[in-house]
Amino acid sequence: MKSPFRVLPALLATLFAAVAASLRPGGLFLFTLETMPDSPQGYTLNPTGRYAHSVAYVGRMAARNGLSLLESVDAPVRMELLQPVAGAGVVLRKN
Repeated sequence: MKSPFRVLPALLATLFAAVAASLRPGGLFLFTLETMPDSPQGYTLNPTGRYAHSVAYVGRMAARNGLSLLESVDAPVRMELLQPVAGAGVVLRKN
């Protein structure tokens, strides 16, 4: 299933702040993302025009917004040119 929207890295903190404001303590937020190895920046714009994020970066951004990274499961998020695209299913919990 394709995501109905793409999140620009600069807006990830805004998204997580809105999620944290919407959830009760212990509430969960589940999503998928394209992944990449960790780097100082934590994200990259792929030639496809889609962003990839490192799970470590997502965890850091979540923590800044009162969310904990509960789980990340590596799994292809879609196929592109008959090749699986690296990704992860992520679960965040409001602290």
